[in-house]
Amino acid sequence: MKYDVFISSKSEDYSFAEKVYEYLVSQGLNVFLASKELELLGDAEYASAIDQAIDDTKHMIVIGTRLEHIGSKWVKYEWSTFSNDLKSGYRTGNLITILSPSINLKDLPASLRHQQSFHIDSYKGHILTYLAGNSDIEKLLEETRRENNKLKHEILQLKNKLKESEAALLNAESVIADLKHQIVLSKAAADGSHYTMKAPSASDAGQNKSNNTAFYHIELKKVGTHYQKVQKCIVRRSGIRPFEADTLLQSVPCVLFGTFSSDEAHVFLSELRELGATAELIES
Repeated sequence: MKYDVFISSKSEDYSFAEKVYEYLVSQGLNVFLASKELELLGDAEYASAIDQAIDDTKHMIVIGTRLEHIGSKWVKYEWSTFSNDLKSGYRTGNLITILSPSINLKDLPASLRHQQSFHIDSYKGHILTYLAGNSDIEKLLEETRRENNKLKHEILQLKNKLKESEAALLNAESVIADLKHQIVLSKAAADGSHYTMKAPSASDAGQNKSNNTAFYHIELKKVGTHYQKVQKCIVRRSGIRPFEADTLLQSVPCVLFGTFSSDEAHVFLSELRELGATAELIES
């Protein structure tokens, strides 16, 4: 529409109307006021121009310092035309009054009585809330949608970078594990061991048996599908370090020596079997 606001007022109230006009224009609104737009037109041309301006506006403000001014011929024609269009559903928008303190709202015509009204000395700021047109709201919504889409895109990029970082970290951990593995293998090859890990509690085979403790070895023939769980079980039960257990499992079939009570040895064996590993317990 051409105008955001149509100001309707009798010529006697133009001094107030022009102040409202100047304020609204300063707020970036396109405003129609007859004294500014139509002062040189005759009656016939004036009526046609008024009708066109009413059709081309989003909202109307009626300004009055006396009831008879609001009920004057042209002012009444303007606000009643706008009000009838609202009632018929022909248009949307707000019909607002700005009045002097001498006018009581209950004395206004019915079409104006229940509309939003402001005191002539205190309309600034608050009135702008009622003058936001549909296009302004749509523009604001569109800007909000664009900002939301921008934020979603940035969040997606951050998530992708996070995934890349996590993948890089996992790869680095894998590389470190491989290096440790190679170190253990190299050391084992150098000292002639056969990847047999000895628990901290193990003693020489000739140690005297006491307290229901014997020298056992577990022959691990197959790890099964739960590699990590089997590795953790061996670390927990035998006391060796994770990368040593990893080296051990890489050399299956292999043997794990240790000094356990009979119950401990059988619990160890049971845990391995429950994890799907194939293992045998042999007492030395």
